[in-house]
Amino acid sequence: MSERADPKIQLMTIDGLRLPKDRMLRPRRGIPGLDDAYAVTQDGRVYSAEHDELWDADQWPRIWLPYSERLAIVDVVASVAIAWLDEKQRAMIRDRLAPGTLHGDPAVRALVEELAVSKHAVALVANKPDSEIVPVRLEIEEVVGDIQRLERAQPSEYLTYLQEYSRPPSQGGNTSALHVHTMVIDGQKYSFFARGARHWVYKGDSVSFGFRITEKGHRNVLRGSVVTQDKAGRPVIRGDRRAKPVLRSTPAKAPGSRREQRD
Repeated sequence: MSERADPKIQLMTIDGLRLPKDRMLRPRRGIPGLDDAYAVTQDGRVYSAEHDELWDADQWPRIWLPYSERLAIVDVVASVAIAWLDEKQRAMIRDRLAPGTLHGDPAVRALVEELAVSKHAVALVANKPDSEIVPVRLEIEEVVGDIQRLERAQPSEYLTYLQEYSRPPSQGGNTSALHVHTMVIDGQKYSFFARGARHWVYKGDSVSFGFRITEKGHRNVLRGSVVTQDKAGRPVIRGDRRAKPVLRSTPAKAPGSRREQRD
C-alpha cells in the first residue's frame, strides 16, 4: 500500500519498515479531521502543510497542534492507523491478531512488513474497534460572554504562580501542579490556568489568543485558543498542554528527609 520509492533514494529499515533515510522524502498522508493542514508518515512523524517536521518525542504519542484558532490534540498512532490503513486492512489485522497482542509480537512484525505501517498502529488496530480509534480531538472550552482576540502580540512579561498546595519532590513536586500563567501585553494582564510553570510563550515569540473580560475586569484567556509562533513565524507548542481535572485537596505531609525539612 505504500507509495513506490525512487530506486535512487537511500532506504533504511525501522522496526520492519523500509523507508527513505531522509525523513523529508518519506511519503505523507493527511491527518483525518485536519483538512490536510497536517500530515503523518507511516512511522508516525507529523508535518505541517509547509513540510516542517513537528515531531516531539517528549509528547508522543499525543501532540498538540494549532488548528483553526484552537488546539488539535493529535493521537499520532491513531492517525497512522486511519490514514495508512483502509477498512479492509484493519479488519484483516483483527482477523490475524488476537486482542491483547503487543507491538513487540512477531506476528505484528510480519504485518508491519506486509502493510508498511508502524508496529504501534498495527497493535492499536488489533486491540480497538474503529469507533475507539480517534486521530484528532479539538480542545473546546466553555465560553460565557463576548470573546475578543489578540493577534501576534509579544508579551513584555510572562509570570507564573502556583495555584495548588505545594509539595516537595519526594511527594511529586510541583512540575505538573496547576499554575496561573499571566502574560503582560501593553500593560494589561491576560491570565489562564495550566499545568506546571513552563512558559507557553518565549522571548521573541508572538502569540495569538481569544479572551473575555469578566465583570471584575480580569482578562481570562481561552487556553485552547493560544497559538504561539517563533521568530520565524512558525507555529510552535510550548508548555504543558494537558488538562488537570483533579486538584490537590490537602496540604503536603511533613517531608521525610532532613534535607527537605531544612528547605
